[in-house]
Amino acid sequence: MSAVLIHLEYPFHDVASGAGVLAAALALFGAGDPVELVLSARSGMPGEDAVGDVIRLWDELALPHGEPPVARVVDAETAAALPAIARLEVTGEPGQDARTILMLGSIGRRFGSAYGAGTSWLRGTPELIRTELDASARARQIRAVHRPTRPLRFVVMVQHIQVWSAVDSIVRAALERPDVELDVVLVPEEAANFQQHPREEVEAFVASRGVRLRDAAWLRGRLADLDVLVVPDPYIARWNTPPGLSPQEIAESGVRLVLAPYAQALSGDPVNLGMLHNQPLHNMAWRIFAPSRGAVANFARCCRAGTDHIRYVGSAKRERLLTDEVAAAQATELRRALRTQDVVLWNPHFVGDRRLSTFQELVEPILRHVAEHPSLGLVVRPHPRLIPEYLASGLQEHVDDFRVACAQLPNVVLDESMDATPALLAADAMISDLSSLVAEYHVLGRPIGLLRPGPGLALNEDQDWLEVTTAIDDEIDLVRFLDPLRRPARATAPGQDDLGAGARIIEAIVRDYRDEVVAATSD
Repeated sequence: MSAVLIHLEYPFHDVASGAGVLAAALALFGAGDPVELVLSARSGMPGEDAVGDVIRLWDELALPHGEPPVARVVDAETAAALPAIARLEVTGEPGQDARTILMLGSIGRRFGSAYGAGTSWLRGTPELIRTELDASARARQIRAVHRPTRPLRFVVMVQHIQVWSAVDSIVRAALERPDVELDVVLVPEEAANFQQHPREEVEAFVASRGVRLRDAAWLRGRLADLDVLVVPDPYIARWNTPPGLSPQEIAESGVRLVLAPYAQALSGDPVNLGMLHNQPLHNMAWRIFAPSRGAVANFARCCRAGTDHIRYVGSAKRERLLTDEVAAAQATELRRALRTQDVVLWNPHFVGDRRLSTFQELVEPILRHVAEHPSLGLVVRPHPRLIPEYLASGLQEHVDDFRVACAQLPNVVLDESMDATPALLAADAMISDLSSLVAEYHVLGRPIGLLRPGPGLALNEDQDWLEVTTAIDDEIDLVRFLDPLRRPARATAPGQDDLGAGARIIEAIVRDYRDEVVAATSD
């Protein structure tokens, strides 16, 4: 068993952060972990008094999420002779104790089987958020003093290629600036896209945007020289996080972690709101560029780190819909392939939560309707997880039947490409489940039919897209919406706030970085 030795300056009961370190240790490790916690008190006072105080504090901090880790309390002389994989200090100095908590987190990632359960409690505490942010700020300050880089070394890390549209205009804006060196990293390589497009195709797609695709190994080797890391996916800490690239590890290194979210919260479900506004990434980020004004309000309600790091300068994702000439040309080709007067985009959600998806109920009536109306073109743009989840469930025949049904209709295109933007631009109207594409599509000012979610799933009332959607509750509503003569017209949606959003995001990052460097080097 590995020992983690924690030294506490005595009398540590007067030091608030001493309790925070012990609470972190209890949250990170459980009885099933191959780690023994050894606590000692170094002081000039009798060892028994110090040990007794440690034991009392330890008992007071017992947490409810499981059996406590194997632990013992010893005096300073005994502790000095023990072998340990780490010897941590608790002195009462906030910066030092913050670094101790962060070191505990690193040890937990290496040895603690209960780390996931422990951190769900630990990461949510305002005390630890403050200490982590303090340590991250100190690391940034040290880096700024010793290596104020010119130009900025800047990486955009994309976890799934299908969220590229969220960063496309940011990448384009960065490439136009001589004071920014940009690279794009796709991680993790083996699961970088839900639909498993060959990496060669992904590299070619990214190269068409003017950048070279890098991998996780390349990024890990350059964290020490990196200034800013931008990610669009707030779930990076929940799944498929490459080793050494968790939000905590990135922030600890002094890299400024920036989130430009790929999605808005369409669901008002508290769990969904928490996932989009209060993940470890949200709390550790140096800056978050909210995708809407409604999102700013959601961060104010949900994010435990506060809102000082939240900015709204327009949506880079919506900007691309309004300005991308390449995607617009591809949309024209898509319409030509359909050869129909009117084109509707159907955007079915994946079926992991039946409340979110109407695919199983509506696939037959939708395809039947377009078969009976050859003047109506249909682009089916399934959520990238929909078909892979069917295949993973052993439903190959259902997938094959669906693809054959789409291929047999000349006025239907099944779009499983990496990029949804051409399909959005090609459509005169969209019908969708509760998908993030609704929040982007409305900027085009075209009709949206929202397939009402299942029971128990509330809508997020703070979003402007609600005003331009038509509720579809059943097949009658669906047929009425698909009829272009009866489909409700919509006024042009506001888009001026989004024009230039990518450039404003880059400008804000560069400006705030320079200001921090000036402040750090002038102290």
